[in-house]
Amino acid sequence: MLSEIAEGLYTTTHELRLIPGVMFPTRMVIAKLPDGGLWVHSPVALTEALTNEVLALGPVRFLIAPNSFHHLHIQPWAKRFPEAQVWVSPALLKKRPDLSSSFLLSQLSDSEAQARWSGTIRSFGLPQTSTGEHVFLHEPSRSLLVTDLVFNVVHHERWLTRQVFRATGTYGKLAQSRAWRYSVKEKAPFAQKLREVLATKPELLVPAHGEVLDHNVEENLTAALGRWLD
Repeated sequence: MLSEIAEGLYTTTHELRLIPGVMFPTRMVIAKLPDGGLWVHSPVALTEALTNEVLALGPVRFLIAPNSFHHLHIQPWAKRFPEAQVWVSPALLKKRPDLSSSFLLSQLSDSEAQARWSGTIRSFGLPQTSTGEHVFLHEPSRSLLVTDLVFNVVHHERWLTRQVFRATGTYGKLAQSRAWRYSVKEKAPFAQKLREVLATKPELLVPAHGEVLDHNVEENLTAALGRWLD
């Protein structure tokens, strides 16, 4: 079920089964654009009930696969909403050549889509990451949308899932996965872009994995990402 977490910003979560006993919480975000169209970030499994909720909000205009991991449900959404443009991280095309006709987030600044998103969605490509990570700011609500940059899994009912998150250092707090850190190939440009993101002073953090954070966002993000900012 979709819930509105800020004006014009909606979210729902889905549990992705990685291996027996391990369920991975994943969040999709939908932003309503000024023309009434919908911008869909990191789509989750498309059910009939979710389809009806989305249709009630407006027409789907854009589907976003923000890195090389968040792509599993892009094709079913694209098939159901054929008028939508699919935008992907360039890093994803190595895994999904079937998405080669998609638009590239790295070329967003030169596109008509940038003008249509202007004032609503601001994109930040994080350089020198093997996953091709992109984060987005929903400007009206100052909400920062992240996928794998940081997790905020405060609690999970499954014991084995908790152990997996503990092993990566991401359970019970806002944190960056120890495993994901290895995706950063060069610190300096990555750190500079992080500083640009933090300079937007987000007031709401909406992670793909874990709970929404609605207080001291800039301070908590700086603490979680401190190793890159020294």
